[in-house]
Amino acid sequence: MSAFAGALQPSLAEAVAAAELIRERQQREQDCEISRAEAEALLTLDRMQPDSTPVWRDFVASAIAGHIVSAEPAGILNDEKSDWLMRRVAPAGRAESGVAFETMLRAFERAREIAPQLSAFAIRQLCAACISGEGALIGERVHFSRTVDAEDTAMLHRILVAAGGAEGRPVSREEAEALFDLHDATARSQNDTAFNDLFYRAIANYVLAASGHALEPRKEALSAEYVLSARLRPSAEQVSWLSE
Repeated sequence: MSAFAGALQPSLAEAVAAAELIRERQQREQDCEISRAEAEALLTLDRMQPDSTPVWRDFVASAIAGHIVSAEPAGILNDEKSDWLMRRVAPAGRAESGVAFETMLRAFERAREIAPQLSAFAIRQLCAACISGEGALIGERVHFSRTVDAEDTAMLHRILVAAGGAEGRPVSREEAEALFDLHDATARSQNDTAFNDLFYRAIANYVLAASGHALEPRKEALSAEYVLSARLRPSAEQVSWLSE
């Protein structure tokens, strides 16, 4: 059976016991790995204590991200791992836990390869939060609906850069489609100015890479200081996609 197949959720007592055992092991061995059952237990316990401390949230996110990335195939967030993460982040379709979402982002940052549908999922979860202006990804801060603020832009930048993996692969079609959904949903608002720049750079990165151009690694290409060559032109197919 797959290591990430569904399983019965642990009880509160089992979740607390698992968390205590993990902390004891980490005190003895800083780089100790946790099991899939322990990862499930930590997420269960997190859902049961929404007002947890930053130290607890950091502990949970780091432990589970390390587990998901190190599991075979090590370093790769493939379709199977992606499905597991998406079910844990948004069991009802929308992110319910900031800790679970942070876990996914930390997994991005540790992995050398990320399935495109997973990073697109992260963008769409951020889009849903920006549309409503509330929820786990917004927290207690004041946020207008259908608006992208500076914190949203920073989170989007983090998603996009990490999703390039170790090689800094170009923005994917799935990510570009999700970015357009976010842009269209907030286009009539006073968005953070840095969001517009990031959006244009990300779309240009996808279009030009898909047109066959060799580009700089994603992190550099999405930097505000990066100057895109005016000699690069999109293919007819990508021009058609943009027009649609």
